[in-house]
Amino acid sequence: MHKGHIEGLHCAGCVAFATKTAQEIEGVEEVNISLLHKTIEISVAKHEQADTVKSVLHEAGYDVTWDGQPQEELLEDKSILIRMITAIVMAVLLMGIHLMHGFHWHPLPKVVEDIAALLFASVSFAYCALPYHQRALKMLKLKTTNMDTLISLSISVAYFFSIYIILSSHLRGEASHDTMHYFDAVGMIVAFVLVGKRLEERAKQQTTVAYRELMGRVPQQASVKRDGEFVSVPISEVVVGDILRLRQGEYVAVDGVVMEGTATVDESTITGEPIPKLKDAGDTLFAATVSTSGLLEYRAEAVGKETLFGKILEAVKRVQGMQAPIQRIADKVASYFVPVILILALLTFVLWSVSSIPGSVSLGLFFAVSVLAIACPCAMGLATPTAITVAVERAAKEHLLISNVVALENMSGVTDVVLDKTGTLTLGRPQVVASLWWGEKEAIKRVVIEAERRSTHPLAEAIIERLSVGLTERKEISLVGFEEKIGKGLEFEDIQGIRYKIGSADYADAPTKNPSEKSVLSGFLLSHPNATFIYLSRNGYLTAVWAIEDCLKSTATSFIQDLKSGNITPHLLSGDREEAVEALALKLGIDKYKGGLTPEDKAEYLRALKGKGKKVAMIGDGVNDSPSMAAADISIAMAAGSDIAKEVSDLTVIGTTLTPISTFINLSKRTKRIIYENFAWAFLYNLVAIPMAAGVFYPKLYISPLWSAGAMAMSSIIVVANSLRLRRVKL
Repeated sequence: MHKGHIEGLHCAGCVAFATKTAQEIEGVEEVNISLLHKTIEISVAKHEQADTVKSVLHEAGYDVTWDGQPQEELLEDKSILIRMITAIVMAVLLMGIHLMHGFHWHPLPKVVEDIAALLFASVSFAYCALPYHQRALKMLKLKTTNMDTLISLSISVAYFFSIYIILSSHLRGEASHDTMHYFDAVGMIVAFVLVGKRLEERAKQQTTVAYRELMGRVPQQASVKRDGEFVSVPISEVVVGDILRLRQGEYVAVDGVVMEGTATVDESTITGEPIPKLKDAGDTLFAATVSTSGLLEYRAEAVGKETLFGKILEAVKRVQGMQAPIQRIADKVASYFVPVILILALLTFVLWSVSSIPGSVSLGLFFAVSVLAIACPCAMGLATPTAITVAVERAAKEHLLISNVVALENMSGVTDVVLDKTGTLTLGRPQVVASLWWGEKEAIKRVVIEAERRSTHPLAEAIIERLSVGLTERKEISLVGFEEKIGKGLEFEDIQGIRYKIGSADYADAPTKNPSEKSVLSGFLLSHPNATFIYLSRNGYLTAVWAIEDCLKSTATSFIQDLKSGNITPHLLSGDREEAVEALALKLGIDKYKGGLTPEDKAEYLRALKGKGKKVAMIGDGVNDSPSMAAADISIAMAAGSDIAKEVSDLTVIGTTLTPISTFINLSKRTKRIIYENFAWAFLYNLVAIPMAAGVFYPKLYISPLWSAGAMAMSSIIVVANSLRLRRVKL
């Protein structure tokens, strides 16, 4: 896939034409062009065909620079602002002449008035509107049209017809102050178009403000050790292996590992967790997080785009440039829009010209120019990309990383959500949730901790963590005859010759001493139906029992309730035993669940749901979830999960909480609604504005060329402003 920037796009018609032009080149397999971001992505059979695409698009009026190539100087036309100001001045002067006619005030001879009007209009036509004429001519040579065609044609018709009017009237000796021309329309159209375009660009820039805010979290300088001393260097000069210093209030420059020192770091940018984490030797640091206290030194492990935050930024930028399926329909419609408007304008002129109304030819020209000036395919072209851009950035701020823009468009229609258990609904880290002791002593705890340190069992860390609470320091403990029997437990003696066994009830072989102890044990076991129990015996007598569970995430219950309240059916699938899955499902209020499943069983379950017409989202975190995630309509991975799961997923949740997924469902609904609102506005605007501009309701209601261009510009601005609401809406 070749990615780059493309200049010369001015409307949805440009996108459609450039896309079609590139697709017709032999060897080009896929083309994706963004009007909003001025980006292009192509997939080609051979590497050198990318240069062919660049050359062909250049001939068509679009300048392409591929990422990774030397940046060509695509100089921004700094004269645009001067052209706009000049156009406004000319429009004001021309309107002054127009108003003098309206008030029947004629301080100047008619010939002077006409020369002045011609001069002011010529400046607008030949200088201010020059880029539009140039692009329209280029499109004409390529036998196609775009928005520039409509603008150039409307200005040209009004300008040259006005010249004809004043020349013919003076040559016939019939010139009078009552002779009307359309030079004022030329000035107003050019001024409105340039002002509207500038406002539109400013509004479009606001859609990427969140991305720029994210970029602002990456410091431009970093304190790096050079020749034994810390010096400030540009972030671009930091390389893997460098030692950096982090002080209070500073942003972490790159991903790294703490070498020495201690600090608390706010990682909410990455994880969404509001409480700063304590970092000391051996801990990982992430770029764009910020130190809230302390001082430490860390070694760079990943820099630039290779950092976690860099990958997030790249993903946001890439997805913003993607086209949603609905956008492809809009671009297709836009490709036919301009030719249809040209036909309607011509039809308007002809029908008015052949009518019996006095001055019919002038009216025909008047309304034809209005039709050309008021029609707006840009609003339709901006309807989707502006909304998608804002939504993707809003998702990133909510700790959601979108990999596929289709997920954003389709998540609102999901009917069923399938969830894995371990690491998704649960923390994925076993913990001792309760313990039962007969003769609890610190000395026994230390012996057990030492034994568990030597164990390879996955639950050993949970027991160590629980028993270490309250112990002030670690003491060396000697064990005799230590033996670990895989799948059963541990057996050893302490220096006093006391025999210990740790493991299952059968392995520990530890009967209770009396009926009262047996009753207490039974109650303990029954009170923890989801737990795995580890037994400790000393010289054949039961001493302790630990109940170990993979605890529910704090947001699991509220997340399931959110799904159900949104008429989405939750399903729980797991490879864990059926009893544990059932107990968890009942606790969460999930009616549909299955345990003891293989990865392929899960995938088959999803395929069966889809076969019933359901739209299914799958949430998982492990390698074993990859087949079912690939089978889902929308796949969601937890960031703590495996790389494979995240590679397969359409959406990655950054952090461990499930709340962002509820947020994403609401964001998808709001985004889709705003896209449809944008399309409705673009369609209704053209449906209502074009007949009014064509004089269908004349003389009661009509729009003159003076205001048509202003209405066209406002149409696009309204679409962009509507999309910007996604930045503020409550999800």
